[in-house]
Amino acid sequence: MEQKELRKLRRVDLLELLVTQAKENEQLRQQVQKLQAELNSRKILVEKAGSIADASIALNKLFETAQATAD
Repeated sequence: MEQKELRKLRRVDLLELLVTQAKENEQLRQQVQKLQAELNSRKILVEKAGSIADASIALNKLFETAQATAD
């Protein structure tokens, strides 16, 4: 809304706008918190996947060394 339009509004209308904006602000805050929690969860999954992959590579190297020693 432009400043001219806002100046023409009554006090009650302005308060309604303020309440509406406050509700929207709160909804957006909750959405941000939810999305941050999801992001953190995915980061943990990615880190675990990386750790599992690293462990798998280390085990493969260990088995290769053991096989080479046995041969």
